[in-house]
Amino acid sequence: KTPFGRKIAADEFHALNYLIQSTTADMVLRQAIKVYNLLREHKSYVAFIIHDSLVVDFAKEDRQILNKILEVFSETDLGNYKTAVSIGKDFGGIKKIK
Repeated sequence: KTPFGRKIAADEFHALNYLIQSTTADMVLRQAIKVYNLLREHKSYVAFIIHDSLVVDFAKEDRQILNKILEVFSETDLGNYKTAVSIGKDFGGIKKIK
């Protein structure tokens, strides 16, 4: 059973892996919803989620809320998680900035 209450059938060999993957997936989805709600009144928007990453189509005029987005995504029910920021004109050309 995960910290979010999800029950997962697993043999002993796979149990830890399933627990980590399920918990991470649930946590990322919860944080994505929080960021989505934060961005509702802005031009930027959540484009998609890939594994443990949130991809935001970010408008230049919203740059003043970048730190708030990081804060919202990082502060989870399981504690504060380290985050990184990458930017680029398209998904294939992103570079880490923070």
